[in-house]
Amino acid sequence: PRSRGIGRPAVSVLVTGAAGFVGAHVVRALAAAGFGPIVAADLDAFPDEGRKLPAVERIALDVTDWTAVRAVCEAWRPSSIVHAAAITPSLDEEAADMARITAVNVTGAANVIEAAIRSGSVGRLVVFSSSGVYNGMQAYPAILGEDCPLPEQPASLYAVSKLACEGMVHRAVAAGLS
Repeated sequence: PRSRGIGRPAVSVLVTGAAGFVGAHVVRALAAAGFGPIVAADLDAFPDEGRKLPAVERIALDVTDWTAVRAVCEAWRPSSIVHAAAITPSLDEEAADMARITAVNVTGAANVIEAAIRSGSVGRLVVFSSSGVYNGMQAYPAILGEDCPLPEQPASLYAVSKLACEGMVHRAVAAGLS
């Protein structure tokens, strides 16, 4: 691996939202598969079992802070980023704090995607979406073929934010990321 210039190898994977349900599972799976080093980034506390994983460096990162996201990418030079940071709110939580949810889910994703594009080190970017962008597919039959079109009908702020992320990923692909 390439050196970060301070005696440590370049990071294979940066995982945002690493203390959340999806992110924690991704970190454990990457560690179990021998990927490393891994930077597990989140503002929340990590699950106890996540604290003992080899080749995992845990850091605090607010994905809504462009300067911080850029600095992490510049310092750690990951070859891949798994962006799992998101707030999955109830409808009451959506109504109470739309700005924070949008900041984390949309602006946070935009910051991570832009940092990945600008980094010069990231070749692969994974961004999670949700079936919610299709309104839970309530209007579809029980079996869907691979060629069946899926309408974009998000019914919640979370689903709207995930649809926005899907659109931003196209920008990353156009910039050459996998």
